[in-house]
Amino acid sequence: MADLDAAWTRLEVAAKAAGEKRIVEMFDAEPGRLTALTLDVAGLHIDLSKQAWDEAGLEAALDLAHAADVEGARARMLAGEPINGSE
Repeated sequence: MADLDAAWTRLEVAAKAAGEKRIVEMFDAEPGRLTALTLDVAGLHIDLSKQAWDEAGLEAALDLAHAADVEGARARMLAGEPINGSE
């Protein structure tokens, strides 16, 4: 649980820092932003570069997903296991 709390805190800190910047400033500070935050997946072109997050924020979000075991929950869901005991 401490890892999850720490991951939330890192994401909150990263979000606050990114929220204090304009997106145009992020493009200036991160020359590879467009390439790094653009994905072509399953026939979709997804451009995340114009969202108000920087690399630290994205890494913090991914760390939170890892700490929360999102991949494990997905695997359990796809295996047909119950994942929400409150329903």
